[in-house]
Amino acid sequence: FAGPYSVLLGTALTNTATSITKDRAYAKMFGSASAAKNAIPRTTYALWLVRDFSVIGSAFVLPDLVANAISDPSSNEDVKKMTQVSIPIVTQVLAGPLHFIGLDLYNRNLDHKPFASAMRDRGAALAKNFAPVVSARIARIAPGYSMGGVLNTSLRDTWRNWVSNKTDMAPIKSTSTDGVPTLGVMATTTKNQPQAWNRTSA
Repeated sequence: FAGPYSVLLGTALTNTATSITKDRAYAKMFGSASAAKNAIPRTTYALWLVRDFSVIGSAFVLPDLVANAISDPSSNEDVKKMTQVSIPIVTQVLAGPLHFIGLDLYNRNLDHKPFASAMRDRGAALAKNFAPVVSARIARIAPGYSMGGVLNTSLRDTWRNWVSNKTDMAPIKSTSTDGVPTLGVMATTTKNQPQAWNRTSA
């Protein structure tokens, strides 16, 4: 799992910094007037961080892990496409509330209320806005992470196959022992075989 987790960590660290910076700016610009001069709570940053890791993981790590768990890894391309499309969308059921509660913590200071009362208040606000928040996030995430993920994987695999084929059959000019220019074409090799060369006189 070192490979998938390294992808998750590297992608999340790169995207999260810009994503949280953007959300901070939007919260300041479009938040409530009473909160405009307040600092973003640390709890909000923590919720947004979990949100971003869940979104990145659902797009770049979980689809392959789930596809390999429920089907034969050697022939599950269709299953991988299905998981690439569906998992990022389903994850918004978690990411949407994390995003909303983070904003609510900034926009509404409920420190004057008992903890239990404040939690009920925020829970009621989340229940009221759950459907539009999750729907908006799905509309934002689906093109880039679901359909975009399938397209990206297809283009990546096509590119890798093209480069591999070009490398395996790359023409190389060389000179024979009698000084006559020849054209060498590298034959396809395996990991434990030496490279073979087919030469034809120029």
